[in-house]
Amino acid sequence: MSSISQKLKRTFLLVVVISLLASNLLIFFLMRDAYGKEILKNYKNIGQNISSQIGNNLDFIINLGQTICTDTGLRELIRHIPQEDCYQRYSTEQNITNLLASYSTLNNTLVDDIYFICRDGSVISRGGYYQSTLSDEWYLRFEETKRNSGFTDVHKVTRRENFSVSDEKRVITYVAGVFSISGGSYEERFLGRIMINIKLESLLKEAEGFSGYEYALYSSEGRILGQNDETISLTPQELKQESVVLKKGGNSYYKTEINHHAWIMVSRIPADLVNKSLLFIGLVVAVIILITIFVTGIVVKVLSVSITEPLEKLTDCMSRFSSGDFQAYARISSGDEVEKIADVYNEMVDNIQQYMQENVEKEKEKKESEIRFLMAQIKPHFIYNTLNCIIYLARQGKDRDIIRFTRSFISVLQSTIKKKPKDLVPLLSEMEYLKDYLTLIKYRYGYFPELSWEIQEECQNCKIPAMILQPIVENCVFHGLSEKVNDGKIKITARIRQGTVRISVEDNGRGIKKEVLEELMVSIEKHEPLPEWTEHIGLMNVNERLKLCYGEESGLHIESSYGKGTLVWFQGEKI
Repeated sequence: MSSISQKLKRTFLLVVVISLLASNLLIFFLMRDAYGKEILKNYKNIGQNISSQIGNNLDFIINLGQTICTDTGLRELIRHIPQEDCYQRYSTEQNITNLLASYSTLNNTLVDDIYFICRDGSVISRGGYYQSTLSDEWYLRFEETKRNSGFTDVHKVTRRENFSVSDEKRVITYVAGVFSISGGSYEERFLGRIMINIKLESLLKEAEGFSGYEYALYSSEGRILGQNDETISLTPQELKQESVVLKKGGNSYYKTEINHHAWIMVSRIPADLVNKSLLFIGLVVAVIILITIFVTGIVVKVLSVSITEPLEKLTDCMSRFSSGDFQAYARISSGDEVEKIADVYNEMVDNIQQYMQENVEKEKEKKESEIRFLMAQIKPHFIYNTLNCIIYLARQGKDRDIIRFTRSFISVLQSTIKKKPKDLVPLLSEMEYLKDYLTLIKYRYGYFPELSWEIQEECQNCKIPAMILQPIVENCVFHGLSEKVNDGKIKITARIRQGTVRISVEDNGRGIKKEVLEELMVSIEKHEPLPEWTEHIGLMNVNERLKLCYGEESGLHIESSYGKGTLVWFQGEKI
């Protein structure tokens, strides 16, 4: 059976745990949604910043190309190249190279190199690095677009010194056509193309500056221009989708178009990034739940103690009261309903004690009245027999014996009258009383049974109810020894048996038959004398007095062998 404390703890903890789980799960899902949106917002801001920076750099390169293409000195040098001989052409190319180098040097943060492709396909560059440009795949793809200017795909440039590779970079080239000022057809005005190599690492420097930022830069044709994670791979169809957020493989991809350049910056939001963050949030929530449960447990414990401790005290008092401790008052000052219950309980204890005291007094009075009644039954019986004896002596004219007999009778009667129902007398005093009583018997019946006693030293001062032995001895005289005038014997013994005084009265009379004895014992126990047992009413009264004085376990015990005598005994006080 569970205690109230356990029930309170389980109930409170269950309510708290369910409330915490429900609220924290709700918070978790709300935070997951909010956090997902926040991550997307952050990636959006990063993507827009990077795209804006790249767009600004591209605009700068376009403006730089336009500046170079409109440089009058440069166009004049280019325009004279076809008419010059080898020496003059070489000198002009050096001038063109130096002019382009100055532009490159001024913008070397973003620009790697600038060179020129003439209308006839010859390349003017420092050190002759880009002689193969016209046959390179990246240039051929640009040519296929039929554009006069624009950006190419990513390609590598290599500079050689002493016929060994000394430098290799990945670049994007901006191509811009150079035209003469004079009129004419397109072909007549076309002078060649300015090639501006843009450092890819400088162009993407902004994107590389964000730790953990995964991106891929796509051209307008859907080709990758640069990326820091080769696993990012979107098809042209996916790039053309209107949605700025694309779900693929459990990851989210955010697309940002670079200002009017048709390039697309794609940033990937890994699923595990959100999951890790949510896992962290979940751990934080779990820790909060555990701390809350712990704190709640302490609060519940304190609360349950404040409730159950008074109840336990009250329960303990009730248990002690039910076990017989009628002074078990409940002293509780909890200031709640338990204290009111305790007050009612204490009032109940007072009422029960008062009721018990009244019952004890009533039972005491009842007991004393029963004893008085029993003794009253004995006295008339005794007086009746004695008066008969006086009448008998008077008829025989034995005046002196009548006087002696009457004096003995008065002494016995006075001793009897002075005794109260609840009085206990010493065993030896009761023996003196029996001797006087047997003297009366002698005068009445003309014989005196021999009286002897054997009293253990420890039993000499023990006390017994007044006149408790007289009816037993009288029964021995009139029923057991009536046929033995001269050799009748009565022996009284007092010994300690198992911590209790055992007193027995034994005669050597005629005894009682077994079946008669059984009927007699039943009549005595039930205190319902049969007509033939009316002369044994004294034994019945003695039996009742013993039970009233010593309890139901006491009472008369009769043992008899027909023709040999009878033994009557009872248990007295405990030693």
